[in-house]
Amino acid sequence: MAAVRGASPPQDFDFCVVCLNHLLDGDVPAAVACRRDWPAEPAAQAEAMQAFLLELSFTEVRGGLEDSALAILPPEDRRALVARLAAWHARSGTGVPLSTFVEDCARLLGEL
Repeated sequence: MAAVRGASPPQDFDFCVVCLNHLLDGDVPAAVACRRDWPAEPAAQAEAMQAFLLELSFTEVRGGLEDSALAILPPEDRRALVARLAAWHARSGTGVPLSTFVEDCARLLGEL
């Protein structure tokens, strides 16, 4: 857990939020443009996205972390992202819990 939580500087979360919202909107070109504009190496971007989604799952979906790096984001923004992820999860029809779905997305984005 500590390795995940230390993997991404909080300022990268701004890019994570923007890129994730583009993905949830189905706007892949905008998500690609967001990654292109992000002043970090692609591997660091993938690591930040992974850490961001895992942190979001652990704090907002599972409710297990209280001293989260996501505290820099307003609670309503975190809840809105989780609601959007939950809607995407529902449309996916995977049948797995939302936490598993978000954590699987995090692993996938960490490999890109």
